[in-house]
Amino acid sequence: MINNTEYVEQRPVESRKQVQYSQPPDNSWDNITDYVTYTPNWLHADGRIYASAAGEEYRVAEVSPYNPNFKSQIEAGVWPIVNALVNKGYLTNASCEGHGWQVECYISLVTPTLESAINLANQLKIDPWEITVKTDRSIWDYDSALKTTTNVLSRDELKTKVFPYYNKIFRRNYKEYFFIDMNLDKYWGYSKLWNWLTKTPSKKYKIAMEQMTDHITNKLPHSIY
Repeated sequence: MINNTEYVEQRPVESRKQVQYSQPPDNSWDNITDYVTYTPNWLHADGRIYASAAGEEYRVAEVSPYNPNFKSQIEAGVWPIVNALVNKGYLTNASCEGHGWQVECYISLVTPTLESAINLANQLKIDPWEITVKTDRSIWDYDSALKTTTNVLSRDELKTKVFPYYNKIFRRNYKEYFFIDMNLDKYWGYSKLWNWLTKTPSKKYKIAMEQMTDHITNKLPHSIY
């Protein structure tokens, strides 16, 4: 289990109003604590957690699992799995419980080598989850106040724009990161159409979420990275 007190200064929790309008840290800052305790995302009325306010362009920040307020940055529907992964020492960089038109929940992790990413993906593969290893991805552009981009960043772009930020929030010094995406259809099951129309996750989906949480907690080894 991650011990937050080993990595961060304990600070008062910022109010939602303050967090709502906060800006991402400048990548030139040297104080790692500012990155680790950075909590810009907040819970909105639609159940989603992200950093922008009403009327602003949508943006969301990837936050440190060492943050003492980490749970406030993760949506409730995926928190059990994210928490189980973090307690095993894995580095989660993004997640979503799925909302409205987005019928899939997902959790994304990073590792420092392609071999370790493939190995972890194989250990996470249980039905009906879709587990994918990626070497590049569409990701937030930290040079533009976390505004979204539809471009897939190349490895060179990731190395200059994203990986330095990851090293700060993860307290690592890795030259590379590789991505493992975990996806599950919220309405998976025989009554998928009805579940989609009523926006009610299927029973099979709930069972699959519980099975993955149990699998991580009881069968996945602790991360060595």
